[in-house]
Amino acid sequence: MNLKVKGTVKHGGEWLEAGGEIRGIDDKEGQRLIDIGAAELLPKTKEEKEAEEQAAEAEKKAAEEKAKADADAKKAAADKARADKAAAKE
Repeated sequence: MNLKVKGTVKHGGEWLEAGGEIRGIDDKEGQRLIDIGAAELLPKTKEEKEAEEQAAEAEKKAAEEKAKADADAKKAAADKARADKAAAKE
């Protein structure tokens, strides 16, 4: 979470003046500063947005690969069951 402070704030042992930025603050602590009116959320940078998009794409791809692997395993098990059943009839 990235914040811009609205007034003088002490964070991490440093004093920040109004307009100062706090980057990478813990969500809970950042929300506390927002709730008391000491800071506001900064828009995400282009790099942060790109990183989030890449992470989402990677997660989607991993889920698709897992679903395909699960489907392949299910098909293989069904094929084996049919082969076993046919072998048992012989």
